[in-house]
Amino acid sequence: MSESAASLVDEAPQASEVLSAMTEIVERDLKPLTVQIDLEGLYPESVMRKLGAAGAFSQHLPAARPDGGQDMPATIKAMSLVSQECLSTGFAMWCQDTCAWYLQNATNPTVREQYCLRRFRSCPPRCLKSPHVSV
Repeated sequence: MSESAASLVDEAPQASEVLSAMTEIVERDLKPLTVQIDLEGLYPESVMRKLGAAGAFSQHLPAARPDGGQDMPATIKAMSLVSQECLSTGFAMWCQDTCAWYLQNATNPTVREQYCLRRFRSCPPRCLKSPHVSV
């Protein structure tokens, strides 16, 4: 693993840091858009990107965590926090989390390389060698 890839994993935020950052994003960025999201179908791309940058989509991915574990309760808390403000955005988070999980656990290494590495900040190069994947 390259040094930069290793630093992504080593510097992965802990659940409490992620939830704290998410609370700010929900209040500052999501709350003003909730009605527009629910009534007009606005996709909250900027909010989703900020949530991803805060680590919201990585707590359940062993390859994105320094300890190689998975914290499903933290992932559920993250989705719950967003869903309390906007259920539509909470569902979008679930979709993002699920997609990342399937990509990380793909048995085809090309799929992991082409999609997981390019699409998810929370899925660093270590996911190519994930112990949870049979290659």
